[in-house]
Amino acid sequence: MGEEVDCLGAKAVASRGQIDDATAMVISEPSNNQPFIAHKGALWLEVATYGKTAHGSMPDQGVNAIMAMARFIHKLNSYRFSYQPHPLLGGPTMNIGVIQGGVKTNVVPDQCTMMLDIRTVPGQSHPEIIDGLNLLLEQVCEPAGARFAIRAVNDLPAVTTAAEDAFIKLSLDTAKQYLGRESTVRGVNYYTDASVYGPRLDIPILIYGPGEPTMAHQPDEWIEVDKYMEAIRFYMGLAVAYLGISKDQ
Repeated sequence: MGEEVDCLGAKAVASRGQIDDATAMVISEPSNNQPFIAHKGALWLEVATYGKTAHGSMPDQGVNAIMAMARFIHKLNSYRFSYQPHPLLGGPTMNIGVIQGGVKTNVVPDQCTMMLDIRTVPGQSHPEIIDGLNLLLEQVCEPAGARFAIRAVNDLPAVTTAAEDAFIKLSLDTAKQYLGRESTVRGVNYYTDASVYGPRLDIPILIYGPGEPTMAHQPDEWIEVDKYMEAIRFYMGLAVAYLGISKDQ
């Protein structure tokens, strides 16, 4: 529950210690039935700029918060993260998802807010990213007399499991046995509840499920029935293999 809302369900389960005895985990997010062993972290930031209101016919009497945000966005176009490329995840990404500002056409806006979605790779420091963006805001806001603030609304780490882990190798063997094909481990840009469970439990985590990842959040999101049934066979086969369950039981 609540995976799309700051992983609220996973945080509740983890805080209660309800899965502290787990030794491995499969998360059934869409992977097109391919084994994903790494995903990016998420840093969602609310960025706000503050100016001074004035009549739209006298913009020189105010400080335009939207223009301050526009200058910040222009700076973002050339901003470069500090990171080491990850073999499965590559580099970080950044998306401006929401922007709001102003009250009327004939009023100089004194406030503008923007929601920034940054996906990070292992080794990146989220506090360092925020410090870097604060510096950019200072450069564009202070000369114009504007103020600014940044607030993290979602802060989740990247997750990765070694390809050599015994559970991952067993998963690949299971896919070969039950689905009749060789699989190669991969990484994915989205995040999952593994961002909560991974740091707490320190266990191998596999992301495996039906559904094409690029279909996520599309208005016509769907999965193939054959892939759905295929995933069920994989889950059952992996449970039998990992838990040592007799096929006759």
